[in-house]
Amino acid sequence: MNISQNFVKGLIRDSYGYMLESYDALEEVWPQIYAEKQIDGDFWQETILLNSNGYRKTAEAEGYQHQAVKEGWTIYGRVYTYTKATAFSKNTIEDVKKIGSLIKKISGDWGIDAKECREEFYARPFNQGGMTAGDWIFNGNPESMAITASPVDLPYDSVAFFNLSDNLRTSKGGGTYYNSHALTLTDDNLMTIISHGESANNRRENDSQMNLNFDTLLLPATKRFKAKQILNSTLAPYLSTNTTNAMQGELNPIKWQYLTNLEAFFVGKVEKNPSRAGIVALKRQEPTIDIFQDKPNRCWWAASEMRIGFMMRDWRFWNASNATTA
Repeated sequence: MNISQNFVKGLIRDSYGYMLESYDALEEVWPQIYAEKQIDGDFWQETILLNSNGYRKTAEAEGYQHQAVKEGWTIYGRVYTYTKATAFSKNTIEDVKKIGSLIKKISGDWGIDAKECREEFYARPFNQGGMTAGDWIFNGNPESMAITASPVDLPYDSVAFFNLSDNLRTSKGGGTYYNSHALTLTDDNLMTIISHGESANNRRENDSQMNLNFDTLLLPATKRFKAKQILNSTLAPYLSTNTTNAMQGELNPIKWQYLTNLEAFFVGKVEKNPSRAGIVALKRQEPTIDIFQDKPNRCWWAASEMRIGFMMRDWRFWNASNATTA
């Protein structure tokens, strides 16, 4: 049969429609914990400014005193391209009467694949965040090499996203901090993690105090029932006395099947403003689908592409326990 350009355009429209239908049918977890930022390049960077440590008590006869605003860390986030494609021979296109239905089915599966790809991508900072040697997800240098200033495979301060107490990170003000622990999931241990994060890590880069309140417990699906016992019980779990459960309703539990370390869990603060958030999803290009002819090879291609990125802006917003370190 003769394939007209109208037929090809029709396939593109139909395939894209199928893709969106499957795409919207699968709920993703990452949007619940990430801030999102639309960008138009292959990387994003921002430099944090460090304000002075607050107001100065001033006597009536005194004048103003200069308090310098200093430059802090420059933070980088990179965009990655993901593709998927299938080729159909010219004979297949001409001989198979149901080729339109076949391509629709394939592109529908691609819609599910796109969501699964994004889930795996945005879970990676948690799965690999404790690695002392880092991971490619934290490398903010873009493929275009427009900048090469980001520490290779580590966040902006060259320390793992989740660092233990034997691998302290140093702020611009000179303070030392850690946000990773080796504790099992219990009510007492959650209190320990929260108390440490909200009272020791609630410091800006110049070490001045800020408000930080954790609201989320991110955990693998295997720990969902344990989390319910801890967070939903009126009385303290596993105690025969009528002791009030101090952890009741303190955190919103979110299970994520893409967390690969089944012993790890994470306590954090979800912030949706990308200018204030700890972790940001960089949105460059939504999944698209195209169909085109490759005449030299006598075939047609169905191809899909999307571009997504990640930026770790501030380690303070998340804490880990039992994170993978090597």
